[in-house]
Amino acid sequence: MVAMIAIAVGLQAQRVVGQDALEAVRADMSEESRRQSELRAQVAEAEAPSQILESAADIGMIEPAAVVAVPSSAVVSPVDPANAAAEERG
Repeated sequence: MVAMIAIAVGLQAQRVVGQDALEAVRADMSEESRRQSELRAQVAEAEAPSQILESAADIGMIEPAAVVAVPSSAVVSPVDPANAAAEERG
């Protein structure tokens, strides 16, 4: 009978310890979830066009005065060094 009571007390103690650990994990999860929300808000703020323009200006980038597209007159293909040497001797 005493052994059964000792086992019951031991199991109850383990359950209490397990419950405390579970509560600690839940508190950690809640804190990390809050932190994730804060970080997502910071990322959204950093990705805003106005913030990107401000950051670019802070590092010295400027907007160009005018942008002109230069049309390509021919497609340039990469030159194989072996073929180039043979053509020069050619």
